[in-house]
Amino acid sequence: MPRYKLKLKQLDFISAVDEPAQETAKVLLIKRKGDVAPAHAKVAKVDEALGLVFCWAFTSKAQGADYYDLHGDCIEPDFIEACAAFMEGSRSVDEMHDGKAIGKTVFGMPMTPEIAKAFLGIDVDTIGFMVAIKPGADALAKFKSGEYSGVSIAGWGEREKLASRKNTGVAKSAVYTTEVDGHQHTIDLDCFYEGAGYTSHNKSTDDEWGHTHSVVRGADGSLTILADTGHTHELAEGQAAVVVVPANAVVVVSARSGEDGTNKSTHRSAPPSVDITQEPSMPDNSPEIADLKKQLATALALASLSDAQRAHHKSITGADAENFLAKSPSERDGIVKAIAKAKLDADPEHYLAKSGRVYRQSERELGDMAKRLDESDDRVSKREVELETERLTKRADVEISHFGKSVTARAALLRAIDGIADEAVRKEVQEAVKGANAIIADVKKFRGVNPGEDAYSNPGDALDEFNKGVAAFAKKNEIKDEGLALEKFLGTTEGRALKKSYDATRAYGKQP
Repeated sequence: MPRYKLKLKQLDFISAVDEPAQETAKVLLIKRKGDVAPAHAKVAKVDEALGLVFCWAFTSKAQGADYYDLHGDCIEPDFIEACAAFMEGSRSVDEMHDGKAIGKTVFGMPMTPEIAKAFLGIDVDTIGFMVAIKPGADALAKFKSGEYSGVSIAGWGEREKLASRKNTGVAKSAVYTTEVDGHQHTIDLDCFYEGAGYTSHNKSTDDEWGHTHSVVRGADGSLTILADTGHTHELAEGQAAVVVVPANAVVVVSARSGEDGTNKSTHRSAPPSVDITQEPSMPDNSPEIADLKKQLATALALASLSDAQRAHHKSITGADAENFLAKSPSERDGIVKAIAKAKLDADPEHYLAKSGRVYRQSERELGDMAKRLDESDDRVSKREVELETERLTKRADVEISHFGKSVTARAALLRAIDGIADEAVRKEVQEAVKGANAIIADVKKFRGVNPGEDAYSNPGDALDEFNKGVAAFAKKNEIKDEGLALEKFLGTTEGRALKKSYDATRAYGKQP
């Protein structure tokens, strides 16, 4: 049977089936409230659950090797994006791929070496998508009876047929690297997509989580191991492996010691006596090989672009685009920053809004609109402050009219009291201030007694006349501040006379 690499692009359904295409997609555990039953697997734990079926939706690698299903497909390890979209979207479960949803996928967890290392601190040799589905009562009963033994996925992806091999006595499916910082990696030669692959997951001496290295396979079969965590590797000396490149050109990759003692990658054509593929090989100088090399170099350069660099590349075409890709990352970054600065210089700032948004000259109309809105907001805020001050001033004249000389100070006192967050404390303070105000008002009033037959008038009458005089003077001169009105009234002839009369009565009155 021919074999294929399947790059999963979209996942639409997880289907309950009687016989899954992947043997690893058998049901591992069924959990139902008050009732737990196994299917094709030993139940490790029994507890309360809600009708859930736990299984592998699919497997990409099993026991460290690529897993090919009954259709000859091996799902590529970069399936996380498709699975994430599925879990964010429908999460639908159907039966026998009929497309009619009868349940939901309630849990989904991708399992990769990186995830296993991060969560569990262990190395795993199985890669795939673990799920728990809730299929509905009828389908759950079929899982329990064994009629449904597993699940299958429905979606779409890109399928690439793998070249067949014959007489592969000298071929290897993997090679290994030199040792750096106390570790080495293996490279699976069968797990490349569009010329890109990766090493096994291993840890350096001081590496907490472990790492992999990206590996690029050239059109001529050469392998380039990229740097990660501050280092890279070469192929170990004496390694040799047959590599089938996209154009089916067969080369042998090996490592030898250079004159300086370092390991270097070299390549040579495969021996004519080794029939690796039924399709003829193309010479290294063929137009097809040259075109593949160019495409690979372009793909690698595009993959290395930052978001800003990619946006600039999309805005140019032809030779300009090719020249931009040919530059180093720092040169590309310098070009992008220079262009961005030139755009800003050519379009200076017009208005900085209160929100922090900068409107440039090209956005003059929007900037003017934002400015008007800010000014309107300022006017509203100012008026709100004025209204609040008026309200507090009126309250100050009524509630604490005898506190201090300035109504402004009394209003400020009320504002401070209103700012107390604790309602109970705020009410207690308000009552205390009102009580103190009443005491002050009472003290200001002279409480005399009638001296009987004495010729002098009741001191209360003199004080009343004096207070009436102050009030009339304040009203006439539109003076709201009580202390100021009293001060100015005493400067008048009437004020001094009434004060003298009041002082005379106090000499004979009795103080309370």
